[in-house]
Amino acid sequence: MTEQLALGFGGLLRQLRAEAGLTQEELAEAAGLSPRSVSDLERGINRTARKDTALLLADALNLAEPARALFVGAARGHTPAAGVLPAVRRQAQATSPAAVGGVHGFPAALTSFIGRDGPLREIAGMLAKHRLVTVTGPGGAGKTRLAGQVAQKVAGRFADGAWLVELAAMRDPAQVPGVVAAVLGVREQPGVPAGEAVAQVLARRQLLLVLDNCEHLLGAAAELCAGLLAACDDVRVLATSREPLRIAGEARYRLGPLTLPGPDQTGDGGSEAVALFTDRARCADPGFVLDGQSGPVLAKIVARLDGMPLAIELAAAQVEALGAAAGPAR
Repeated sequence: MTEQLALGFGGLLRQLRAEAGLTQEELAEAAGLSPRSVSDLERGINRTARKDTALLLADALNLAEPARALFVGAARGHTPAAGVLPAVRRQAQATSPAAVGGVHGFPAALTSFIGRDGPLREIAGMLAKHRLVTVTGPGGAGKTRLAGQVAQKVAGRFADGAWLVELAAMRDPAQVPGVVAAVLGVREQPGVPAGEAVAQVLARRQLLLVLDNCEHLLGAAAELCAGLLAACDDVRVLATSREPLRIAGEARYRLGPLTLPGPDQTGDGGSEAVALFTDRARCADPGFVLDGQSGPVLAKIVARLDGMPLAIELAAAQVEALGAAAGPAR
């Protein structure tokens, strides 16, 4: 109780930002403010904020009434900051991602997510600023798994959650809008093309649409995204593709390989590639040990595989066949 009474606006803003999973830079981008202004408010250098600044922050934090009004009042110094948190908690319970938004259509992860902390933060930040983000990279780079992790991280920003549309198995570009409509539960309308029907429905929704594996349907995916960006202000799209969609408003993120060990490193040494191999090898052989004997060998293996996640996972699954080359079981 004492902590709540002592809570100032700076502490309130810092707590709400942390609960939203945002860095100061990401919150500043989402609100259209400078990182310095957010930092000054959180540190108490500026004890109050202008009304327009407070409204921008409330929007970036997805605050709805009455929490929104209380937040703006606290920012202006008119209401106690501690009074905002109960209203925010009630809003979270009423519109929790699990109940209203959340993630839809994403397969349950059967293995742990290794590495990619930097790309995960960067792409989540890009989605706060851009309405279409395309993650590009070669096959096997881990674009699909990363997109799923990003969706999990940012789903709480969207009242209607994050939805996955998997395009890998599709061959007919004309079916892309229909598949998206089916995933989102958009009903067919006589005389209305599926893409237009999707845009009409999503114009009233706030969600993240993840289009996975667009490379063989670039034209159809690009056309659909262009239509959604024009008609749906609160819809954002995260696409994965070996090539960018090349439409207006697209922000691109090129996904590279996992980090490799340095020339003088014989073990993990912070290498994402070795960490992934080790984790998957232990799934295949619980007795697998990363030590002074196996470490140098693994460093060479992941380097030969160019740090590509899919290739590393396939190799790690055969760790027993590697025998002495992968290190003895314990």
